[in-house]
Amino acid sequence: MKSKKKEDQTLSSYDSYFRNYVLPALGGLKLNEIAKTDIEKLVLDMSYDDFSAKTIRKTIVLVKATLEKAIDDGLIDNNATKNDRLFTLFRLALMTGMRRGEILGLRWKDIRFDLNTVTIHQTLSSDGKTIMQGAKTRSSRRTINIDKTTMEALSVLKERVLEEKRRFGEGYPDYDLVFCTKYGTPLAPPNVRRTFKQISNEANLPPIRFHDLRHTHATLLFEKRIPIKVISERLGHSSINVTLNVYAHVLPHMQAEVVDLLDKTFS
Repeated sequence: MKSKKKEDQTLSSYDSYFRNYVLPALGGLKLNEIAKTDIEKLVLDMSYDDFSAKTIRKTIVLVKATLEKAIDDGLIDNNATKNDRLFTLFRLALMTGMRRGEILGLRWKDIRFDLNTVTIHQTLSSDGKTIMQGAKTRSSRRTINIDKTTMEALSVLKERVLEEKRRFGEGYPDYDLVFCTKYGTPLAPPNVRRTFKQISNEANLPPIRFHDLRHTHATLLFEKRIPIKVISERLGHSSINVTLNVYAHVLPHMQAEVVDLLDKTFS
């Protein structure tokens, strides 16, 4: 009897925590929309409101248990709680060859959804503390055409960022950044690097750096016989010679393929 009473008290306590703390903060989100930053903001808000450490801890345990139950029941995918803005960031890097600082400094007004293009006007410093106008070189300030799938991902992300801005309310530090934290501030480059490494490890990929996405983009273009001038312009190199010097290792392989192609054509 005592055990039943204690169980009822525990359930009542969890119900109270859910109604008083969890619902006001996360009730407006779907399960698969809840990100780590939402939970971090919940903790931060409760800390500001002087809730005890015990109360905050119980609330987080309840949120975690709810999400784990939803995953077990198949209501959300195991990857759904990851920050999807970083997946969009990684895709943009792979599909454009943009440098990390260029991506982290990208603004919504630099994107033309009607033309499927992005234009580089500013960059974020390597320490993430300074937004610098202009680009690495004059040629780095460029316009890049983007594939439809990436543009759709950016459009979805824009809606989410606008909703985060609305929920934050007055005082939101609006830098108009495409890739920013939940609170509108620039993403820290080291965090982006760590997350990319983590995702690569989980996917059983060989050790690669974030910057290797740029090299992969260029190599794929070479292999597809895209004109060197186009590749150089997409990468923002100061000249074609720079592109040739950086990717000289790709050329011998292509030379061999050209010979095979000529042989098949004229034999």
